[in-house]
Amino acid sequence: MPRSTACRLIVGAYVAACVIALAFIPLSAAAIITPDPLAGVFAVILSLPWSALVVKVVDSSSVPLNMLLAAAGMVLNAWLIGKLCGWVGSMLGSARTR
Repeated sequence: MPRSTACRLIVGAYVAACVIALAFIPLSAAAIITPDPLAGVFAVILSLPWSALVVKVVDSSSVPLNMLLAAAGMVLNAWLIGKLCGWVGSMLGSARTR
């Protein structure tokens, strides 16, 4: 888990964007907000590169399955961003102590 405040803000902003992108899909489908046929684009972009890999492996027209796969890609990305942010922070911290 990221330790610094900056890392927590970065990961938190990414997770918030992911939640909004995933919520946009059913809200648009139910016409609670303006219906948009491209409602899932933000979820696909935020789950890259995993969404591109999944499309080649799983050929699904199921919206719930696709949302679940996008969410899994987003969770993996959030974890990677947190690890990378912590690693960069530790590298910068050790460089400052020299």
